[in-house]
Amino acid sequence: MVNGLYKMASWYSRTGRNSQARKLYRRAIDALEAKYGANDLRLVEPLQGIAASYEREGFRRKEGEEALERAVQIYTDQQYGDAIEHAGALAKLGDWHTLNSDFDEAAESYKQAWQVLVEQGATPAQANAFFAQPARLRYSPPIPVFNDQAWHISRIADSTVVVQFTVTGEGRVEDATVVEADVSRRVYHDVRDAVKRARYRPRVVDGELVATPGVQLQQSFTYLRDLPQQQQEDFARRNPTCPPRCEY
Repeated sequence: MVNGLYKMASWYSRTGRNSQARKLYRRAIDALEAKYGANDLRLVEPLQGIAASYEREGFRRKEGEEALERAVQIYTDQQYGDAIEHAGALAKLGDWHTLNSDFDEAAESYKQAWQVLVEQGATPAQANAFFAQPARLRYSPPIPVFNDQAWHISRIADSTVVVQFTVTGEGRVEDATVVEADVSRRVYHDVRDAVKRARYRPRVVDGELVATPGVQLQQSFTYLRDLPQQQQEDFARRNPTCPPRCEY
C-alpha cells in the first residue's frame, strides 16, 4: 500500500497539488509506524517528501522542518546506520535552513554532516568530497515579457547568458559578473540580478564552511524553435506574457 501512496504522491507533486501529496505522505507515515514502529528507516522517505512538497511551494512551514529533523534523528538512533544517507539527511536539513536564511542553523547541520562521515570511517578528504562543489538550491530565472523590446523573440531566441560569481560560506551569491552574453544589456542585467538572489549549499572543507569563487551559471533561452516561424509568431500574439522555455 505504501508504494502505491508514494506513486500517487509523486503524481500529485508533478501536477502541482502539493497539499494532496502531503496527505498521502502522512498516510504512509501512519501505516509504517503501525507496522514497524516510530524509529524505522522506512519513515525517512515520506518525511523528506513532506518537506520537499513545501519547498516546491516556496514555503518553509514548521511541519517541513520538523519532518527533516525527525529524519535526521532516525538515522542518529540507528546502531548501524548508513553514513552517506545520514549525512545526506543532515545536508537536506541544512538546505532548509539556508533557504530560510537561518545561516547559523544551516552551518551546524552541514558541519554535523561532515563530522558524521569522519566518525563513521571516512577520511577528511572523502568527507570534503561529499561537499566538493556548491549545490544550487534556488534560482528563479527572469520571466521574459514579449512586449518588452529587449525580450523580443528576434533578439533573444537561442541565446545564452553566463554569469560567474562567488558562493559564500552562507550559500549567498557575491560578485556576480556576466562573462558571456549574446543578448541585450537589459536581458543580461535581469539574468545577473536573478543569479544574485540564488541560494547554494556551500562547500565544507575540514569541517568548516568556505567560500567558492569562480562558480558559473549558464542561462539559455529558446522560443519554440521546433515550430515554423509563422506558428511562433501566432503563439506570441495569442500569449503575450508567456515566457520561453528556459534552461540552466
